[in-house]
Amino acid sequence: HELAEARRDLTALSGRVSGPAVVAAFATAIRHLLVPAFAALARTHPDVRPSVVELEGPPALHELRTGAVDVVIAESDAPEPARPGLAAVALADDDYRIAVPTVWTPAPKTIRELVDRPWVAAPPDSACGQALDRLAAKHRFSPRRAHTCLEFPAVLALVAGGHGAAILPTLALADLDDDAVTVTLVPIEGSRRLTAVRRAPRSGPEPVAAILIEALREAAQGVSRRHADADAPARRLRHRAA
Repeated sequence: HELAEARRDLTALSGRVSGPAVVAAFATAIRHLLVPAFAALARTHPDVRPSVVELEGPPALHELRTGAVDVVIAESDAPEPARPGLAAVALADDDYRIAVPTVWTPAPKTIRELVDRPWVAAPPDSACGQALDRLAAKHRFSPRRAHTCLEFPAVLALVAGGHGAAILPTLALADLDDDAVTVTLVPIEGSRRLTAVRRAPRSGPEPVAAILIEALREAAQGVSRRHADADAPARRLRHRAA
């Protein structure tokens, strides 16, 4: 944490934020939030040198605590527990959708039409895995987990191949152009919360972390606007106000 204190002192003297800024994130956040955030930082804070590490969950939070990264983008399907020494800033609520193979015709319109179908499930400790568990409990069925995949491209490939339905967040479907996948209108409650987690020293946010998080919030707001203008009905990435 001595490096963070040195950065803070330098910022106070110069009035400018500069230096490396490392973010740990997962694939969809890298693609849709970090890439536009880094472009914005290049315009507004050219002395900040951002970089990304594809890392999530407890390993990412460990790297944050040790000072190896400055911000972690995290996902959660439920209220997050308090993390001593860390602070979480809400970025967006990413609504869930149910995707099915297009060969399943007509496209399902209710959960009841899906209870006997196979599922491409996410691991049980992931946000999408918890969403499927919650859906099954509410509608009192036991999903047939034919496949278990963590990465969304693999999930979508299996759905496109006709191997099962899947719960996916809107962000994972942002660039979907596969005619073999149908995003249904089946209602599903809940969303995954996207947050930016930083260290929380008594002296206040580290300047580079504050700059990064503001750029991420603006990127999330931009994605939210694009979804609001899109054809997809109702469900979207919803920007979280500060």
